[in-house]
Amino acid sequence: MGIFSSIYSMRKPRGFSYLPRYYNPEKEKREERIQRILQEVDKEQGKTTNSAQYIPHIRGQFKAKKDARSRIVHKQNVRIILIFIVLLYFAYLFITRI
Repeated sequence: MGIFSSIYSMRKPRGFSYLPRYYNPEKEKREERIQRILQEVDKEQGKTTNSAQYIPHIRGQFKAKKDARSRIVHKQNVRIILIFIVLLYFAYLFITRI
């Protein structure tokens, strides 16, 4: 009888707490503007500001480096294609002269 009682009293599934993270670009831009304005106000009042702590556009810097790398790869691909075309042209000239 113990076998049948375990079938009817099944354990409840364990729950979990998932907190989704959202990226709000407007909020980030707004906070960045506020930070720059506060630094400018401090400069006008004569207070010394430590601008080394604040690094603006960190996401933009990553994107710029990625774009620069993609341009380099694109140039390399174009160069390889041009070399291949030139080699094909010389091979054609060599074959037609024989």
